[in-house]
Amino acid sequence: MLCRAALVGACVVMAACASASPHRAHSGRDASAALIARATTTTVIAPPSTTTTPSTTTTAPAGAGGGPTLDGDASQPPPTSVILPPADFLGMAMPKPGSYFRSLLDDHSLDGNGKFVALTFDDGPGPYTRQIVDVLNIFGVKATFFQISNQTAGRVDLVKYMAASGMHLGSHSRSHAHLVDLTPPEKVDQIVGAADVQDAVLGAGTTKCYRPPYGQYDQMTLDTIAQRGLATAMWSVDTDDWKKPGLATIITRAVTAVKDRSIVLMHDGGGDRSETVQALPWIIAALQHNGFSFIPVC
Repeated sequence: MLCRAALVGACVVMAACASASPHRAHSGRDASAALIARATTTTVIAPPSTTTTPSTTTTAPAGAGGGPTLDGDASQPPPTSVILPPADFLGMAMPKPGSYFRSLLDDHSLDGNGKFVALTFDDGPGPYTRQIVDVLNIFGVKATFFQISNQTAGRVDLVKYMAASGMHLGSHSRSHAHLVDLTPPEKVDQIVGAADVQDAVLGAGTTKCYRPPYGQYDQMTLDTIAQRGLATAMWSVDTDDWKKPGLATIITRAVTAVKDRSIVLMHDGGGDRSETVQALPWIIAALQHNGFSFIPVC
């Protein structure tokens, strides 16, 4: 049922694209607007979750999607007292260990090769993660998932399926804690401990990036991430999908704000993510229509 629902969404998108007259010239913005309008008037079926969420150490209340409810990662300005590492890349959206980046603008291996965008998802794995991965697979798009290690440990088969599908997997702490409020040992556990759990599942050295929960960090957070051999991965386009603002709003935020080498933030866990599942095919189709290629970070 999960794959069938994803196929329904994808096929509806393809039908929408195919129905556009080839004899009428549209700008990228006009074409995107047409896709968004059609998305809001077309029924896309998202199945109910049939997955039981394992217990975690988070104290957040249970969410509508069967997982722990988490506040989304709102965009945060860098603290003025923090020395940010430079954005630096090995190439093809792979950052150097210890670097800090909000977009792919400093990855010069992409120069002259067209327009790129990276899709990223936070707070999983959860009941909606498989649906999102299946939609990505249908479109042949690879994305990056920043995972909560307390949830990774209980969904090992799903995590291995994600990796086998070519998705890139980063760390997003043990329990989505506010790192700036923790003691030094607690902070180390949320960073180093979380990455170690993920590497235990997928293999040593698999985890390349860490995304701080809520986009919050202090100097110790950045230093600990670097000492673990990870890059700090932020974002440049925030859909605020965790607030469940509606299908059209999520699509519009993702499509209209994207520029060459943007990193888009969405969520596959932390609550009811059915709107994100439904929006994703339209986002992919619109960005492809606008000439973007997708590349996974980390």
